[in-house]
Amino acid sequence: GAFARVHIGSADTGDIPDDPAARLVIVHPQYHHVKGDEASPARLFAKRALDTRGSSQRVNRNMVVFLAADVKRMDELAEAARDYLAWKDIAGRVEELNLSAQQATQARTRLAAADKAVTLRIADAYHWALVPVQPPPDRPVPWDVIRADGAKERLAERASDKLCQADLLRAVHGARSIRYDLDNRLPSVWQDGHIRVGELWGYYCRHPYLPRLRDRVVLDDGILGVASELTWDAEGFAVATGYDEQTGLYLGLAIPHQDSFGQVTDQTLLVRPEVALAQRDKEQAERAVASGGAAGLGTGDGAGHEPAGRSGPPAPPAATATPAPSAIEARFQALWSKHCDALLAALE
Repeated sequence: GAFARVHIGSADTGDIPDDPAARLVIVHPQYHHVKGDEASPARLFAKRALDTRGSSQRVNRNMVVFLAADVKRMDELAEAARDYLAWKDIAGRVEELNLSAQQATQARTRLAAADKAVTLRIADAYHWALVPVQPPPDRPVPWDVIRADGAKERLAERASDKLCQADLLRAVHGARSIRYDLDNRLPSVWQDGHIRVGELWGYYCRHPYLPRLRDRVVLDDGILGVASELTWDAEGFAVATGYDEQTGLYLGLAIPHQDSFGQVTDQTLLVRPEVALAQRDKEQAERAVASGGAAGLGTGDGAGHEPAGRSGPPAPPAATATPAPSAIEARFQALWSKHCDALLAALE
């Protein structure tokens, strides 16, 4: 699926990591959800987990989504789990129970069937995705509750498919979308003329009123994609490696279709197009003046000869090659462990 991480079966908010990557939390069976109930055990647990990690405040609040079981389907799951545990006990005590070969074979067959039934019941029961959203940044976080069922066996794949369809999880976020977020959702930090990529990524991780990106690679790929945007000056940005506070100039300024730029880091700056173009025009004008003045001084011998050691204006610096962006494969385990008796025994 499109999640970077999956966390399974925790009953304590302190066990859910607080890291900058989109995480699906498969809620412990004791916290089930009731359709239409805003105070269901699953909703209350999800709210606590969104706000806190144990006794600490959760920082990356836009990086967690929850998948909970339906209360009606939990009865069926609990019954299947009890059947599985019973046959597991019998199959593990063949000699103690003095079972015949036929009875032992039957016990193993019933155990395999019960194991399959539990897997199917888990898939049937866990179909409520609880997703924090926050269109107005100054109001409490509301929740979208989405039925995340489907034909796929893996819970995380089904949930990510539903969330991507609803635009509640993104594995692609292009340069135009980044610029839209800066103009419309983060205007106060964009008005200074630039923003550090590390700071921008922090906003995406913390605030549910911004799109939920799978991981940092999604943002970096979107930034690199501005190089091919034809309308970058209206719907994109320039890139720089730094900013000189004394001169007010950007270092390593790269303008799409004019310059290349390398790997995106936390210190990389996204620069407003009008600011970047103004600096580039100033640089070109200064070079033209310097080139013209040097050419005038070069005719001092009266014969049109250039002074020794001069062969014309300096060549512009060569563009640096753009290294390929690193590829990070998000892997996770999306189903319960086959031997899930430790978790499901709590339902007895």
